[in-house]
Amino acid sequence: MPRIWRRCSAWAHRGDRGLRSRRARRWRAPWKHSSPTISGRRHARWPRSTLWPRGRLLPILSIDFGERRIGLAVSDPFETMALPLPPLERTNREEDARRIAQTARERGIRELVVGLPLTLQGQRGPAAQKTQAFAELLRAAFPEGEIHFVDERMTTAQASKALIAADFSRKRRKRVIDGMAAALILDTFLARRKRP
Repeated sequence: MPRIWRRCSAWAHRGDRGLRSRRARRWRAPWKHSSPTISGRRHARWPRSTLWPRGRLLPILSIDFGERRIGLAVSDPFETMALPLPPLERTNREEDARRIAQTARERGIRELVVGLPLTLQGQRGPAAQKTQAFAELLRAAFPEGEIHFVDERMTTAQASKALIAADFSRKRRKRVIDGMAAALILDTFLARRKRP
């Protein structure tokens, strides 16, 4: 089983608590408080010795914009893996953009990766146009961040196929598939960034 599916499967098996588990909170701790680049000064709860750890990078947030839910995933401090987050239930586009911007600021994120649902011919159809319009709302809600696009064709289908192979029930697949699709989008972006 590919590494990403092992990680996502383990995340899903932790149950409804998801990343709110104690283990996940320990992983989130380095950037759960205000980032020094946002506040302009060192946060009181950031030890000086770990303010800018050698080799560590600000996390990246990926977004899978769906009809009912928005899948989210975040990179680890070394940009080696993508970890799914609990999805956001859609409300309206402006509010959705505001909530994502809030999540990004809380985690000290400076880069957003948006999955672009191109057609099988690689063209921008209605779905991609809707996603680009939402990205413009994100840009307005999160002006300090940089937005990247990644071709997300078949990512949801790949995530669904892997979950079925892992014997996930329909109910459990529904709970985790959006985050897994976002993790695939982010893995694609991280792999592309590492290319010479």
